[in-house]
Amino acid sequence: MAKVITLLTDWGNGDPFLATMKGVILSICPDAKIVDVSHQVKKFDVREGAHFLSAAYKYFPKGTVHVGVVDPGVGSKRKPIIIRTKDYFFVGPDNGLLSAAASADGVKEIVEITNRKFMLAKVSNTIHGRDIFAPAAAYIANGMPVSEFGKKMERVAMLERHVAAVLRGHIYGEVIYTDSFGNIRTNISADDLRKAGFFPGKEITTCIAKRKQTCFKAPICDSYSCVEKGDVLLVVAGDGLLEVSLREGSAAEKFKAGVGDRIELKG
Repeated sequence: MAKVITLLTDWGNGDPFLATMKGVILSICPDAKIVDVSHQVKKFDVREGAHFLSAAYKYFPKGTVHVGVVDPGVGSKRKPIIIRTKDYFFVGPDNGLLSAAASADGVKEIVEITNRKFMLAKVSNTIHGRDIFAPAAAYIANGMPVSEFGKKMERVAMLERHVAAVLRGHIYGEVIYTDSFGNIRTNISADDLRKAGFFPGKEITTCIAKRKQTCFKAPICDSYSCVEKGDVLLVVAGDGLLEVSLREGSAAEKFKAGVGDRIELKG
């Protein structure tokens, strides 16, 4: 079976850091298959990184090692960790980045990476992705037991979870990120829509609020093609969460929406 290692960072692709990380992995595990989840997470945005990881991890083969490096606390007292779950391994900083995906798959073992044997000889305080996380992932892919990497931990840092609320035919949620197409991704689930009595074909009043509230009417659709070019629609994306979209345009630009903006849906 292929030894799959995925990488998720906020590094972008303009610097050599990502290449050095892959070089470390391949030096230790030459037959590793490295897959890039994304390197376009907003800088230092642990919450967005956690969402990307949660959306992607479960589509990989069992035994995949998922490495996440969105790490504004690199070099501080935050711990480098490995989480072994029912089907996967997660490697990265203990800042909440890994917790949602790992919890969803069922945590079996947590270890703080302290064994210098599984790090590069010289560890920088600014690039643990290369010096600690990449070697750890490669050794895991080679079959090294997680218990060899350091001391056992009982819990990891968790991000505050923001859950949408359904109340009297209204849904109250928030923007969790905007994608590269300009779709406004929310924390409102397909189940929330059903509980509120909102089904495909129904036109919904949607309000997005930051400093000033903007309201508009748009239909709930099964696909982007249910409206004309330039029209707004609501659609449940592949991860089961609702997005506000502008057909062949950017809803995020149109409504000047950003992470944390409040969203209200009402029939």
